[in-house]
Amino acid sequence: MMSNFAEQAKVRDAMRQDAKSRMNSGSKDRLNGIVDKKFRTCYVFALSEFELAFGHLWGHGLDEDSLDDSQIICRRKWIQARANILNKGNTQSRAVQAEIALHKVEWTGYRMDIKSPGMEEDDGRTEENSRNCE
Repeated sequence: MMSNFAEQAKVRDAMRQDAKSRMNSGSKDRLNGIVDKKFRTCYVFALSEFELAFGHLWGHGLDEDSLDDSQIICRRKWIQARANILNKGNTQSRAVQAEIALHKVEWTGYRMDIKSPGMEEDDGRTEENSRNCE
């Protein structure tokens, strides 16, 4: 009877360890996805804002046929600058992902401690509640 319990305990511990291992593997993937999205949002949003503010200089949204000479020059410069920004952003994103790959990542979940006003740190009871409990 006791060996059956011990066997069940071993199986349960193995299952917990397997679940923890899968969660930790997923944690690294989750972190990589979050970091990648935040990197991309950062530089793509900046490019978008720049296009909104200064796009008139290179005829943003216009056909190439309707651009004047200065807009054509500015558009060529903008296309090169935009490509450089995207390339550097993607390179940094890959570098961060490579750095994350070198670390052990364990997601502990979201945790929030809510404390009521007047609560003491040590046992969570106010002085008034402590007197009432004794």
